[in-house]
Amino acid sequence: MKVVFVSDDLKEIDIDIPAVEFETIPIVGDWVNIESYVDEIQWEQIEKYLYSINKLAFGVINGRTWTREGNENILYAHLAFSSID
Repeated sequence: MKVVFVSDDLKEIDIDIPAVEFETIPIVGDWVNIESYVDEIQWEQIEKYLYSINKLAFGVINGRTWTREGNENILYAHLAFSSID
């Protein structure tokens, strides 16, 4: 199944993470190492931005939205990044 990670924080810096195929569907409460799903340049931008607003660069899934595109189900996993404090 395709999963797309979305986040208000990533939207702030105009970064989209491409859809990823998953065998096991991520659930609310799962932690995600975003570095594994972006290229090096995007990772540097994400890490720099999140640290500038005092947040960890690991996201937790805090919501999910299902949609269908063509014959394929797609899960949008909403990420929240926790404050370092």
